[in-house]
Parts: sequence; structure tokens; C-alpha cells
Amino acid sequence: MTLSDRVVVMRDGLVQQAGPPLELYDDPDNIFVAGFLGNPTMNFLSCSASQENGQLILSTNGTRWPVALDQADAILAQIQGKATLGIRPEDVTVALPGQLDEERSVPCTIEVVEHMGSLNIIYANIDGNRVIATMESAFSAGSGDPARIAFDPDKIRLFNVDTEERIRV
Repeated sequence: MTLSDRVVVMRDGLVQQAGPPLELYDDPDNIFVAGFLGNPTMNFLSCSASQENGQLILSTNGTRWPVALDQADAILAQIQGKATLGIRPEDVTVALPGQLDEERSVPCTIEVVEHMGSLNIIYANIDGNRVIATMESAFSAGSGDPARIAFDPDKIRLFNVDTEERIRV
């Protein structure tokens, strides 16, 4: 991604997406492209979707994500109640209990914290789902510690479960 001004991502001899590297990173057309670019890779969670007060609400393994996305009708028409939620590690916030708004975060358990110098890679567990976050090195927690986790709602990407294509409205 750092050596070119245009990238072509291929799978099984077929072009999946072409364009400037950051465009593909920020706006992937499908799960393959989203997972191919970035290290650590994008988090993917199977979720169900419903509508509440005109907004889309996402749930995974019984955990209700306090992420309300606009244009619920248009999104629900494309996914028929199920989707794959994609979120990049840098768009995930992990904090100790009491440090995040409880209405915009969910409880999790810290699995591992990899200290990489100025950056930590945090592996958290949410009801059996592993979510990876990258955070400043100031975050300190240990394996097994309780925490809370939140997603930047503007950075969530939804993908069709059957086709793996990006849902766009």
C-alpha cells in the first residue's frame, strides 16, 4: 500500500477492486478486499439487524451493539435481517470499566495486550467473538481483566452474508 498510487486486488484470477490504496482500505467493495488490506486485519462479526425508532440496531451472539445507523429501511431491504459487520482495529475503543459511556459501549474481557511501543494491539472477547483493537500505549490492562468496548459508528462497514458484497445506501 505504501509503494504505489494504484492497487488491484485479485482473487482466483478475478479483479475484486482497483483504485488508490487508501480508497480500497477505507471503502472496500467486499469482505475479501476488506480482510486483505490492513494489519491487523478488519474485524468481522456476524450480526442480526432490526429497526428501532427508525434506526438500524445490530446484535451479535445476544450482545446488542449500541450502534444506531441511519437509513435503516434501505439497509434492512438489502440484508434481510442478517449481515457481517466489519470494523477496523483503529476504529475500536477499549477502556476500563467506567471510562466509556455505557450507552455506547458493551462489556468485554481482555484476552491479550501486545505492547508494540507506541501502540498496543488489544484482543478482547465479547460473548465468544474476538475483536482486535489498536490503541495508544497508555492503555494498560491484563489478560482476564473486564473492560468495555465501542465502535466508531461512522467507520462500521456492513456486508451481505450471502454475497459478501458491501452494503451501500
